Amino acid sequence: MNCRIFRETLEVAGHPLMAIWGLLKDIMGAGLHEELKTLISKKMNVVGWNYPPSNGMKLNVDGCSKGNPGLAVAGGLIRDCMGSWIRGFAINAGICTSVRAELWAVITGLELA
Repeated sequence: MNCRIFRETLEVAGHPLMAIWGLLKDIMGAGLHEELKTLISKKMNVVGWNYPPSNGMKLNVDGCSKGNPGLAVAGGLIRDCMGSWIRGFAINAGICTSVRAELWAVITGLELA
């Protein structure tokens, strides 16, 4: 299994889902399924998105940095009341904290709106 996971390329024979199924069978065969279930249950968060009011729009943004401070990026999008994409953006925020990257996303999104 390690050989399969740590190669630079994943050999996909046929459909990509078959490759994923093969990896899952390897995990199950190695007895790691209990550890995998524990890891997934600890890190999985169910999130949702609500439509804005009719005739309204919604701005969703996110920013992050690799390190704090570190190389940072920010992005976002605007959707209408039907959930359709209106505009979006992605920026390089330079070197800053994650909070500042989030703020860059909000500022850029409001300027775009």
